[in-house]
Amino acid sequence: MLHTLLIEDAMGQKLAVMEFFLRQPEGCYSINTICCGLVLSHRTAATLIAEINEDLRDLAGYEFVAQDRKIHWRPEAYHHNSYIQYLIRQSLPYQFVLRTLTHPEDTFANFCDRHFLSQSTTLRKLRPLKDLLQRFGLQVRASKMQLVGPEVSLRLFYTTYLWLGHHGED
Repeated sequence: MLHTLLIEDAMGQKLAVMEFFLRQPEGCYSINTICCGLVLSHRTAATLIAEINEDLRDLAGYEFVAQDRKIHWRPEAYHHNSYIQYLIRQSLPYQFVLRTLTHPEDTFANFCDRHFLSQSTTLRKLRPLKDLLQRFGLQVRASKMQLVGPEVSLRLFYTTYLWLGHHGED
């Protein structure tokens, strides 16, 4: 449940690709290797690899894909836990929770516009967050950009949830 709450489907696929590489020795790989190893279409694998390359460049300056369009896997340059945290921070539920805490005056429409999503798509992507919080007596009021419930539960949730994305680095 926590995995689906923190990481969207595409992000989960990126993690699956990187977990595949964690089992591989250092070397040069083609996209076909990933297609066969993870049973992905060439288009899907190519898209995922391009996005992972962008992520790793932003995160650590690691060029995962070289000019020859081959994947240059260097395990010593990749830090899996840091990448998981990066993906968590990029997830819409995490961004929503962070925004409710740091910018409570913001509107739901502005939040959706900032992420280039419709309000209905945003609500759909926040559904796992809403379901989880209901189990603990908390509610998501997306239209008001609020999480409501007992203060102790809210503090515990914010602390725990935000810790997952930054581990106190902020």
